[in-house]
Amino acid sequence: PHGLADAVLANQKVDQTMLDRLMSKAASHINLLTAPVTLDRTYDFEEREFEQVLELCQNTMPVVMLDIPHAWNAWIRQTLATIDEVVIVAEPDLANLRNAKNLADTIKALRPTESAPLLVLNKVGLPRRPEINPAEFATSVECQLLGQIPFDAALFGTAANNGQMIAEVAANNKINDVYRAIGLHVTGRQAAHVGGKSSSLMKLPSFLKKRA
Repeated sequence: PHGLADAVLANQKVDQTMLDRLMSKAASHINLLTAPVTLDRTYDFEEREFEQVLELCQNTMPVVMLDIPHAWNAWIRQTLATIDEVVIVAEPDLANLRNAKNLADTIKALRPTESAPLLVLNKVGLPRRPEINPAEFATSVECQLLGQIPFDAALFGTAANNGQMIAEVAANNKINDVYRAIGLHVTGRQAAHVGGKSSSLMKLPSFLKKRA
């Protein structure tokens, strides 16, 4: 197998050795399990197909972060119901507010005894776009606002084109402090709210799971 999806679809038992082989090292403390890069087949997963891999990652990594695709199916629903923390990332417009509200309400119903979803707003301050006030957005979706990612086409465009993280492109940019603060909050190492227009964390719905 050349990727996580290949291993899952082949019904192979994923052990630590295979997991290490499938991971790509992105930084000294960051390893990635990447999605398929080809479209030679479709990828349709059963509700619990990822459980074994997620449990293995949870048992061997201090923090596991899942970037869930913008879709709704059985395995996404099951994953959201079982992870420790959920962060919804949305842009401050009406369509995003509607989707974020629906998602937040569904997640709360799926996991009534767990912590409520958290909110990060992305692309705040996009030129010429009418925006919903961040505080009003958070109040409407009934989620705690962890922070806001300011719109910066040059910074994020450069990082995307170079395949780099923001800290590698602009180590002294204030946004790195915001990434760090939100990461600490979500992993339970810091409970402080992160506000201001330099707040940020991840991209479209990103979900965190930390090892107990």
